[in-house]
Amino acid sequence: MMNDMHEIYLGYSLTLDASAVLQYFDVLPEYDEDDSGKGTPFEEDFGLQIMDKGDYEAYDRSDLVEGEVFGPDFFNESSPFIVNDKFLSKIDFQKAKSVFFVEASDPKIMSNDKVILIGPMYVEKFNYE
Repeated sequence: MMNDMHEIYLGYSLTLDASAVLQYFDVLPEYDEDDSGKGTPFEEDFGLQIMDKGDYEAYDRSDLVEGEVFGPDFFNESSPFIVNDKFLSKIDFQKAKSVFFVEASDPKIMSNDKVILIGPMYVEKFNYE
């Protein structure tokens, strides 16, 4: 893989809404300096390197504007890159409570009781770069 590509995983949760997914990805507020080497619960569970804010985003039905449907088009319009249909087709938008993307490298597992990852897909750049 070329170094200037983003390694992206799409994902969804059947149980967590978008804010709960983001909390799972974020550093816990009760972390202190002693925890600096520790990852977030998500990073620890999936065996990932420490992520930066902006490496992930989550969406759920509360993000819809009137007339929008919670589905592949909504995910594509919300995310900062074009999502590969092959990966989108693996998400059951009827059952998913939230969907997300995360920039990560070599997760040790692809799912747990909170989230399911799909990928990787490689993106040259985000829309805002």
